[in-house]
Amino acid sequence: MIGDLISFDSSWLVIGALVVFVFFAFPYVAAPFIVGMTLRFRLPAQVIRVDPQQTPLPEDVRLYFDQAYHVLTANGFVLLDVMFLPTIVPNVRSLLAVYVNRRTCDAAMSVFMLAEGPMSTVRKRHVEFIRRFSDGTLVQTNNSDELGAFPPKPHEHTTQFAQLADVGRLYAIHCFLARKLGGMSTPVLRIDAEYQGNDLEYVARVAIDESLTAQIKTGYLMGSPQELRPTLRGAVIMAWQELWPAKAIRR
Repeated sequence: MIGDLISFDSSWLVIGALVVFVFFAFPYVAAPFIVGMTLRFRLPAQVIRVDPQQTPLPEDVRLYFDQAYHVLTANGFVLLDVMFLPTIVPNVRSLLAVYVNRRTCDAAMSVFMLAEGPMSTVRKRHVEFIRRFSDGTLVQTNNSDELGAFPPKPHEHTTQFAQLADVGRLYAIHCFLARKLGGMSTPVLRIDAEYQGNDLEYVARVAIDESLTAQIKTGYLMGSPQELRPTLRGAVIMAWQELWPAKAIRR
């Protein structure tokens, strides 16, 4: 009788352990499959100029862009354009305002993203500063709370301050990091040097297309000149790094 009871209890412990294992393991199996099947990057990137006078922005977007505008122009930046990116990633739409500071050779973007999920729409916003150097070094500083999906390229330094809402202070930190990490090379403003001030072409070719096609060499993406998709390795890494405990460790 006692032996039967012990055997009965042990079997239920095994079943319970299996249920717990499947519960926690399922996301690690399903997530890479979902990423591999659904994530597509369409190239060349579609970038549309938006005139807020002709096409009024949603109120929360307008307020955020207005706040960033006043701080950025006070720090020597000039607004070039407001742009809409409708098709880079499925279910994600982005609005961005693009600035340059020709005295320091910095570019800046204030970004507002709408990620449409099955239950709700998530709004994300951040400001990013970018300084490039003649030796290929790139220093970019932002206050986004989204972790990057891809590994950084050589000589690329990205620093995030997710809790820092003060755009003026963020820019001061960016200037410090650019002086520290840029070495003795000369800052260059690629919008002017390579694209003659055509900021739509710059955003499409440099900020988006170059960044994505560089991930072919890392083994994260593959595909054609019209569309990139994750490799098996890329899908697994991109999915797993967004799950617990990897995401908590990365943060």
